[in-house]
Amino acid sequence: MASDIKKRPYDATGRQAQSKLAKERILLAASELFKANGFDAVTIEAIANKAGVSVPTVYSKFKSKRGILSCIIDNALPTSQHDALVSKIYTSNSATEQLQLTAKLSRKLYEAEY
Repeated sequence: MASDIKKRPYDATGRQAQSKLAKERILLAASELFKANGFDAVTIEAIANKAGVSVPTVYSKFKSKRGILSCIIDNALPTSQHDALVSKIYTSNSATEQLQLTAKLSRKLYEAEY
């Protein structure tokens, strides 16, 4: 008789939304701390405190401070623009043009982060 009862399917939508929000808060907190104090001076603990999450949460989402920074950089410039510039750099036969394109890419990343 107990097997006739239908179980409600698990809905992880709320949990996924919380996880995404935590990730966004971590990225925002890290970005603000990196700008204010420099990358080397910021600890995972400081990021977690500012984001309002636990230290293990930060590690589970990003693995390290470098992982956080990598994600910030990846989000700073759309992939299509980044890939187009990198492709131009690698296909250029002129060292001067490669240097100019590399500087352009660096500038775009810097501007996108601020």
